[in-house]
Amino acid sequence: MVDATDAVPPAGQQDPAAVAVGRPAPGCPWPTVSIVVNGRERQVPAGQPLPELIADLGLRVGSVVVEYNGEALTQAEAREVRLGPGDRLELVRAVAGG
Repeated sequence: MVDATDAVPPAGQQDPAAVAVGRPAPGCPWPTVSIVVNGRERQVPAGQPLPELIADLGLRVGSVVVEYNGEALTQAEAREVRLGPGDRLELVRAVAGG
């Protein structure tokens, strides 16, 4: 198993003032929320679908195990999640080989 942390860009790439008051960050038309992905804080659009975040990280819902706020999700459950403030995600992808 390989932790998908390497696919998560570092936090802090958005305008801190925009994040602090929940206004849209530059280039983002929606308010943002703070979540944690594999132990790293990240700003995402409020209500962003989880599959969209996973795709933004260069992954597929079916290629990672998703833990959402402490609970492992099935692929179907992961497709239904909308991200909100304080959500915590752990993304782990399986790697075959010997």
